[in-house]
Amino acid sequence: MTDKNPFRPLIEVNVTDADWKEAVQYGGDLLVKAGKAEPRYVRAMIDNIEHCGYHYRLYS
Repeated sequence: MTDKNPFRPLIEVNVTDADWKEAVQYGGDLLVKAGKAEPRYVRAMIDNIEHCGYHYRLYS
């Protein structure tokens, strides 16, 4: 039986990262490996957090 879950390559458990930057890089690398993002997107996420902070408010 094949796994048809499109999110399977984006899910990992029991991962330990040293800090937020390593965690964002790791998650971003999963997106890149799955073909959902480019490496520059991962860099932009880190740059944005460094510039704006890591607390976000989403408005609709």
